[in-house]
Amino acid sequence: MTGGSDGTLVPGQLIDFSLSIDVPQISGDSDVDLRVEIFEMPLNNTAPNIHICGPEILSLGSDLQFSNASVSAPDASPQIIHANGNLGHVSKAIFDLGPVETVADTSDSTIQMKFSALALRHLIGNSEHAVLSGVAVKDYSTIIINKATFTANAELVQFDATANVEFSPSNLMTNEPSSLDIKLHATHPSFKMVIKVFNPNGFDALFNIGKPTIVNLGSGYACADLSDWEYKPTFSRTKNNYGKVTLLAPMLFNVDQNRNVEDDANSIDIKIPVTAMPNYAGPQTLAVGVMLDEVEVWSNIFTINIGEEEYPAPSPVQPTVSAKLITPHIYGGSAVIYELTISVDPEKTVHLLIEAKTSSDDVSAVTAELIDSGLCAILPVHQQSENGGVLLVDLGKCTNIDSSKSTDLKVNIAFHVSKDIGQSETRDVDIKISETEVTGLQFTTYDKSYDIGEVTAMGSSLGFSEYEVLPDTEIGFKIDVTIPPTVNDVSMSIEAYTNVLLSDVQFQICSISVQNIGSALPCMKSSSSSSVHNKSSSTKELEDMIKWDLGQSCPGSILGYSNSNDLSIKFIYRVPNQEFTHSKLNIIPAIGFYLNQESLFAASQNITLNTEDVLGSTTVQLSSNNYALTKTKPHIVAYVKDMDVESKDIAVLKVIVKIQPQTRGHFIYKFNTKSEGFLSTCRLRVTHIGSNIPCGKEPTGYVDKYSSARLNYIEDGSAEIDFGVLTNWGEHEINYDLYPDEDAIELLGFLRVTSPDSTTKEVRFVHEIASTQQQKLFNVKPGSLTNYTSNLNPVFEEILEVSNDTRTYSGIPKIIGLKLDVPAGFSNQITILFKNPDFETKEYGFCDVNVTKVGDNIPCLNLDSANQIESNEQDEPEGQISYSLYVQHYEYSQKMDENYILVEVTILTSSETTGDISLEALIEETQETASITLNLETPDLATLGRESDETFDVSYVETASQYTVIPSQKIWIPFTVSLPRFAQMPLILGFLSPSHYGRAILTVEDVRFKRSDVLSNICCTGPKVDAKSVYEVTNAPTTNISTFMQKDYIEINMGYVKNGHYTLRQGYELDDHSKFEIEVLIQGTDHQSAAQGSEFPISLAVKSRDIIAVTSQSILISRDGTGIDAKRSVIIYESVTDDLEAEFVSGDKIFFTGVLSHSIESRAEAHGMARLVFLMPRWLTIDTSSCSTNYSLSGECKVVSTNDDRQSNVIEFYGIYFSSYISLNFSIVVNELNVLPAGLGIMDSAIVSFVQCTMSSFSGYPDSDETPVLCGRYEHNSIKVKSPACNHRFELNECSVTASTAISEDAMPGNVLTDDETVWTPAVRSGKVWREEIIFDFQKMTRVSKVQITFSTIGYVLPNKLSFMSSTSGKYWKSVSVVEEAEAQTIATFDPAVYTRMMKIVIENQKDGQNKIGIKHVSWEGCPPDSSESMPCLADQTRVSTKAAKYRHIAFDSYNLIFYFCDINPFLMKDTICYSIIQGTKKLCRAPSLYCLHSWLQSK
Repeated sequence: MTGGSDGTLVPGQLIDFSLSIDVPQISGDSDVDLRVEIFEMPLNNTAPNIHICGPEILSLGSDLQFSNASVSAPDASPQIIHANGNLGHVSKAIFDLGPVETVADTSDSTIQMKFSALALRHLIGNSEHAVLSGVAVKDYSTIIINKATFTANAELVQFDATANVEFSPSNLMTNEPSSLDIKLHATHPSFKMVIKVFNPNGFDALFNIGKPTIVNLGSGYACADLSDWEYKPTFSRTKNNYGKVTLLAPMLFNVDQNRNVEDDANSIDIKIPVTAMPNYAGPQTLAVGVMLDEVEVWSNIFTINIGEEEYPAPSPVQPTVSAKLITPHIYGGSAVIYELTISVDPEKTVHLLIEAKTSSDDVSAVTAELIDSGLCAILPVHQQSENGGVLLVDLGKCTNIDSSKSTDLKVNIAFHVSKDIGQSETRDVDIKISETEVTGLQFTTYDKSYDIGEVTAMGSSLGFSEYEVLPDTEIGFKIDVTIPPTVNDVSMSIEAYTNVLLSDVQFQICSISVQNIGSALPCMKSSSSSSVHNKSSSTKELEDMIKWDLGQSCPGSILGYSNSNDLSIKFIYRVPNQEFTHSKLNIIPAIGFYLNQESLFAASQNITLNTEDVLGSTTVQLSSNNYALTKTKPHIVAYVKDMDVESKDIAVLKVIVKIQPQTRGHFIYKFNTKSEGFLSTCRLRVTHIGSNIPCGKEPTGYVDKYSSARLNYIEDGSAEIDFGVLTNWGEHEINYDLYPDEDAIELLGFLRVTSPDSTTKEVRFVHEIASTQQQKLFNVKPGSLTNYTSNLNPVFEEILEVSNDTRTYSGIPKIIGLKLDVPAGFSNQITILFKNPDFETKEYGFCDVNVTKVGDNIPCLNLDSANQIESNEQDEPEGQISYSLYVQHYEYSQKMDENYILVEVTILTSSETTGDISLEALIEETQETASITLNLETPDLATLGRESDETFDVSYVETASQYTVIPSQKIWIPFTVSLPRFAQMPLILGFLSPSHYGRAILTVEDVRFKRSDVLSNICCTGPKVDAKSVYEVTNAPTTNISTFMQKDYIEINMGYVKNGHYTLRQGYELDDHSKFEIEVLIQGTDHQSAAQGSEFPISLAVKSRDIIAVTSQSILISRDGTGIDAKRSVIIYESVTDDLEAEFVSGDKIFFTGVLSHSIESRAEAHGMARLVFLMPRWLTIDTSSCSTNYSLSGECKVVSTNDDRQSNVIEFYGIYFSSYISLNFSIVVNELNVLPAGLGIMDSAIVSFVQCTMSSFSGYPDSDETPVLCGRYEHNSIKVKSPACNHRFELNECSVTASTAISEDAMPGNVLTDDETVWTPAVRSGKVWREEIIFDFQKMTRVSKVQITFSTIGYVLPNKLSFMSSTSGKYWKSVSVVEEAEAQTIATFDPAVYTRMMKIVIENQKDGQNKIGIKHVSWEGCPPDSSESMPCLADQTRVSTKAAKYRHIAFDSYNLIFYFCDINPFLMKDTICYSIIQGTKKLCRAPSLYCLHSWLQSK
């Protein structure tokens, strides 16, 4: 061995070796095998760090003859052995040359070889390594060893790497193929390279990414082996494209000794096919990253604008196809596999439409599989069918994105050979790719004696192999099966069980999956069957058993393919949280592999389940099989497209949580706004859970009680998802990127952004999981929403809420959906009016309105704030219901379905309604309408819904404290009725209260549906549904009680109820949503058994067909009150009459309607005789024949009248209980006894009522059960009674009339008493201050109702105004009435009559002060005076104008020379006013008031 010498070694150093082997003369009859080994060896226990590069036989001596025909130079390939299993790193090369002999002399018997040794990058300083070559000669036992020894240099060597973009498209049409071209330079002598291409947003199907391909390697990579590169594509969430691809080179070797990063010898040219996907027009991004030895050396994000225009795909061309049989050993029942190489010219498109067939009945085509897509831009489609014995497989259209050279695709096509085929049989097969036929394909069956073994299998734990686990914990194991070619044409199946013997414990199989199917097992690949999940027994609620038919085996024998006959099956299950009966349970899950229904292999685990506690901590645990992984902290990152948002806008966060492999923990994701109300969560949902987390569940769809995933929106605007305990069963390090891969949980969150003022706010958003936090900062700018309204295109569609039955039945709830298509930019409040246009003839009721399906483009539609308004039955029009909600469109997705809102209205017809019914909807803001007609059918109630009959349940609602009631108190008691998820069943609910001694201890008064915090899917049970108007409700006493009006039973016949699954269509249905809450109103009594601290049950029985479920709620009695108010009965009587303002006269009947009941403060019941007592004036009496009540069977009242001074009327009842509402209808007769006083006008007559009763003595009150007491307060009604008018004409004496003045002796006031021509005429005076009056004295108190005055009009004038005044003494006068514009016959009536002794008529104004007024006659009417003695007449003080002493006069005091002048006081007619003046002066003085003046001189 030459070329290398002992010395030092540095990383990257390349040493070339040559090896010359001289073979001695070997005779033909000798058994000599020749073997050459080249290898490296670390000498001081260090890791291998030398790579054997390019071992090659240069020449074989002409005198050498080998039995092995494959040995020829330079084609002989060595057996490669990798260092410690590291792919690519060759530590040994073996040339097994086989038997050899020399045919002549040994002049040309030399073997010439060469190889190189490359020092790797991680060479350890001062370590010693040897490169050796050896020749082994079998039989002669000769071993020849050559050795070169090296010591590693400790100097640290730095290697560089860089990359640049050679080409990237800036614009692509929809479905247009293209490529990303990258040139990488790396000077590292050895490295592991990973190329990742993915959508950095990580969520949508933006691009289909093809296989990254190395199109050119620099000369330095002469030792590179591309055969072991690993290509891993990952589907996007839609499964329609590859959204992420990874290309892994286990080890690359660069032998270039210059190590110049710019040298082309170090370059790697990479081309990545990409295709723009539909429905995502606009700028989109792709990320490319390159890692060398786990270090990212280069990355770039490409922005590519996808246009809406469709790419005009070129017409496919015919490819060049070659085929190679890769299963040379073929048996009856095995597989025949051809590998097709399909060559596609540069920039050409080929349609991979494959036809495979054979003319023989004992051979059939089974599958075609794309193995390598080369540089093709191709969508990952696989459509397979069979038609007339021809296998048709469409693998899509491939476009070669390389412009300079063709690319090769690899497709494997498999045939199944019948087990009955003979040996050495030859068969032809036909394969066609598009229109290109592959000819000359033929195979021959192999001798049966060829045998390569039997089926082998091995089971192992997947990690976390602890013997004791906790509930809600996953357990997993796998089996690895090898099926050799000789085990053919047998049926294969898998059965997996949790633990059949534990019938009362619920298990759940999360997944059973075939992790790997070898390429030599094509019949399994083509099998369309899938696993069938079942329940192991009737007691199981979860599917805990799996049977999977894997189909028929047809294994092949592919030379050179490792693990091609292997099958790996993984089994994961969990024991969910539940009610356990034992603290520890022994679990023995098993998985079995069956051949022809016979068990071949079974693997099981023996595990103890500790049920004493659950894993409540978020601490993450590491698996016992940790695969050298040590990280437990999850990775969390959020992507926000725009951190600058305006107030009132919507922000979107895309979140990736990556759980470390082989870790387990209780994971709670918290979506915390931390923003003082500026941010609030509109919607949070899980969009992806990786396959390495098989028991992780999205909190969406139906979430049963065993599911650990729960979604909770919090009042402060935050949200959280509790995933429960999750395990990542992966075995490789996570990728720290935004792509939702097998280790990831992907979440999508929508936030409503608000800003309270006009300044920009920096708002913080925080989210966390398992104590790992990340925060984002939003810049919230001022802004406001602008209302924008456009057409919503409403369309009705039927909802299949229970089954696929679209029929509409009379008497059964029906759900109809109104689909709204919200256009971009829409932002407004809308009100939807649902209406029954034929309400008067086709009546049905509206029960519920719910928004269910809401697209992601309307993310902030708050369902809780939607306003449902039921039409008032008293208002027109009837038969309608309206629903209001605020709708704001946000352009998130381009999918049409994400613009839809589904508003569902539930209607309920009566069982009598038949024929067609119509439903209309009007959107008030857009004036758009929609209508639908439904045909009502009569259901077969005997069979309807029986397929969904399951045991239902009923329970009372638990509270923190017990329900307590005091006598007369009413409280609502809630109950919960749980129905099956797919219930459509008859339902009757009955509530029963306790009773004793024929009396109810608690009474039931009413029933209603309760407003619950949990949504209910049970149709027509919402809080807005009036149970008494929608359903048949009966509230009546049972035979347990005999008291009148007490009720101890209430029943609601709901007909057929239906589980409408509203929340399932909203996206999150819990078991609690299949319940409805109903409340019964109970009232406490003062039953003698209801002592302080006693407890009594309220029972609820629910019946459906022959099944009855019963529960009860205990009610605590409280009677510890002190004082009279806690003991007495307060019964009130409230009544109304026809018209409180009406005036009733004698003989009228006044109709009263009243209710007698206990007030809210009443605490005792009237057990014995109770008397409703009426106190009223004697002129009011109850008409006993008119009294009716609901408190007797006959409907008649028992009225007892008394004629004592109080004039009481009594209505008697026996027992007035808290639940008694006694109606009374009776009439009161006015003046039936003819005692109504006359002339009193309108009389306010009070009717006073009160209740007197006997009640149970409690705490000493009353004295006994028989003591009558006042049971309530006094009540009264006031009515107006008009007393009879008085028409008696008074006869007055002449002395009873006096006046202020008279003009003469012939015109005195007494003249008005006679109806003749004489008149009373007052003195004529000018001036408005003069008010003449005439006074009439009736000489005793009487009632005056009318006066008639006759004026003389001949020579007289009429006064302007007359006033009437009354007085009982003549000293003080009271105004009674006024007559304006007196007439010749003036009549004045007084209503009510004036009770007086005297009346005065005052002449306020004369029409002409110079003319006279003459009253001929005055006639008075009223009530006859009583027989009492008359009072004497008052003295006549009439002043006659002709009598100067009593009227106007003068006097002169001649002695004192004083002149006096006197006249009547115009303001006080009985007085005289006098003035004096002294002769010779000008001062006029007033003298004292005098009646008249006498002097020394004769009056003039």
